[in-house]
Amino acid sequence: MTTGADIVADARRYLGVRYKVNGRDRDGFDCVGLIVIVGNDFGLNWQRDTPELDPRAGVDWQNVNTELREFGFKEIPLGEQQIGDVMVHRLPLGGAATIKIVSGLGGLSSFFGVSKFINFREPTFLEESGLTLADMIDIKRELKMNMQDYVRRLWRFFRFPFVQS
Repeated sequence: MTTGADIVADARRYLGVRYKVNGRDRDGFDCVGLIVIVGNDFGLNWQRDTPELDPRAGVDWQNVNTELREFGFKEIPLGEQQIGDVMVHRLPLGGAATIKIVSGLGGLSSFFGVSKFINFREPTFLEESGLTLADMIDIKRELKMNMQDYVRRLWRFFRFPFVQS
């Protein structure tokens, strides 16, 4: 039985891998590639085309959500996420900004319970980092909206199909 902790442990094996637009192997990958590689490590066999990144525009938001559902990922209601879940972050004006794996919950800098991610925070190499208080303040200042509304509108959480809840 695979757990979210197993997903996080597997994803951590790739910390430090360089960012490569549309990369889908261990020599370099992007945020979509991270999900493909980790999923394939657990037998998902994601062989067909996956959403590709346009370096100027990001990933199409709807395509990513549709692809994840087609591969059996289950959308998780806000507040029910656990480590190992996939978070898709939408840009305020459309498109998916990035896809991350939740690696930490709780703590002072948690936001809707999430405190850390495995992700490409800057498109250079895969790292594990948290959403800082400064990040949250900047988002709120920039969008001039309630943070709960921001998260509900711009974040979606999914669970790998082989992970027990």
